[in-house]
Amino acid sequence: MLLSTMKYKNSIIVSFILTIGILLSFLLFSLLRANELELTKEKFSQLINQYANTTEYALQEETHALNSLAAYHYGSENISAQEFKNFASTIINYHPNVQALAWVPEVLHENKQEYEKDFYLNQRDTDGSMVPVGERNVYYPVYFLEHFTGNEKALGLDIGSEKNRLEALIHAKNTATLLSAPKLVE
Repeated sequence: MLLSTMKYKNSIIVSFILTIGILLSFLLFSLLRANELELTKEKFSQLINQYANTTEYALQEETHALNSLAAYHYGSENISAQEFKNFASTIINYHPNVQALAWVPEVLHENKQEYEKDFYLNQRDTDGSMVPVGERNVYYPVYFLEHFTGNEKALGLDIGSEKNRLEALIHAKNTATLLSAPKLVE
């Protein structure tokens, strides 16, 4: 009986030690996991901040380039297609994120024929094909365009024929802000 009592006490002690060991292991695991999670969150936050700062800097650079084009336009009486090409291509060469630059004047219906000396104003049909513009009071055609290669279909496109783009153009005009847009044509 003494032997069985001793075995019982030993098994309780071993069970107690094992339980304490398991609890300590679980506690240590939880602490290490929480610490690792915190380090991962911190690294992720640093990466996000770095990407955000880089993106913000790039956008500021592109905005600066667009502002210089706007200043060039406002400071000139008349800009020829070649002058626009020269100035815009310089911006594009130094700013690889800018895919193309376009000058989109506001053209009143009574002045439409004057603009159509160089090309016809067009718009997208319901199936996406280009058709002559419908009659309206004001047009917003892509008049100058640089990089022309690959964007030929955009020349003469009346951006005002598309509701979302027209709203963006009017907002940019009314607030005197620059407008960046997705690719005009595929």
